[in-house]
Amino acid sequence: MSWELLDKVDLDENARNYEVLKQPTTRKEELAIGKIEEMLLDGLPLTHSTKPENLISIQNSAIKPAEALPEGKFTHTLPLDESLGLDKYVFASWGDVRRHPIYGSSTLLLCTEKILLSDETIASPYDITLRIGAGTNLPYDELNRTDTKHLKAYLQTLVTGERWLEITARNALRNVISNGTVPVVSHAKLNTGEIKHKGAINADHIQEVLSTEDDYHTALNEMLRNGFTASSLNSLTKLYGHIPTEYEASLNKAKKMWRKIVDLAGY
Repeated sequence: MSWELLDKVDLDENARNYEVLKQPTTRKEELAIGKIEEMLLDGLPLTHSTKPENLISIQNSAIKPAEALPEGKFTHTLPLDESLGLDKYVFASWGDVRRHPIYGSSTLLLCTEKILLSDETIASPYDITLRIGAGTNLPYDELNRTDTKHLKAYLQTLVTGERWLEITARNALRNVISNGTVPVVSHAKLNTGEIKHKGAINADHIQEVLSTEDDYHTALNEMLRNGFTASSLNSLTKLYGHIPTEYEASLNKAKKMWRKIVDLAGY
């Protein structure tokens, strides 16, 4: 029953609810959006955090969803997730290049294009736990009225990975035109959402493993060089009043990239 509930979500109908997809665009804006989609696929990695002791088994096989893990293996999948069938999915963030001790101190950088454009991938603007607190410890049919409303709203945000790419690209263009700055990947700025892939993600799609502080700094720099500011780097910039010196060259390159995008869009 639970899996049928998620299966009945109309992803195409949900996409029609997104205001950014309803807005008319000029031919020039369409060209710019297409270019941004390329930038997102090539330069903004999907990320999955894990514990160092899991790396060998993952690299020799795959990142597996909770339902495929050995019995007793600790996961962050909650009863609500299981009741919805989300334990059949591997979860990833997009452009979240930072250490997450709660999930594990290692971060896997994944091939964005292969996973995001897969027919098995869905996306949402947020994790359901951001709307439902203690209710995540219950199956969906035991939620109270308020949490049931939150769940319904969440299910209506689910779209295909391909649609989410377009939504994110359109938002990025609006972001840059409005703010005149390199997009900052965060919930409050350029929201790249939560990516969910049905079934295991093959180890072939792992491009890199971040374990040391140097690894993370290098990844932040690479992400900026490709046109996107990580939220953690944005926080450092606010703290110091300027971007750390080692990122200046990448920031200048990113600014030039977005200037060309804005010009391409006709602004």
